[in-house]
Amino acid sequence: MSMVSGSVLSERELACLILLASGMKTAEVADRMSLARVTIDKYIKSIKIKLGARTMAQAIALAIFNGIIEQQHLVAASPATA
Repeated sequence: MSMVSGSVLSERELACLILLASGMKTAEVADRMSLARVTIDKYIKSIKIKLGARTMAQAIALAIFNGIIEQQHLVAASPATA
């Protein structure tokens, strides 16, 4: 498995990834980021392509494994703390 740089993702893609990894659904992420759901769907597609993942779960795992997102990101973005 190759290392993936966090800089591969745009700032918005990274924010979207963190919110999804914290357990939010696509619609919740769209609301939180004040974006249309179709925009979030485009970010998800782009994230998966950039990280070489087939599923969002795999993208999240790769992001954690490669240090793109860390536990403190997930705690800070958790819906319970929003």
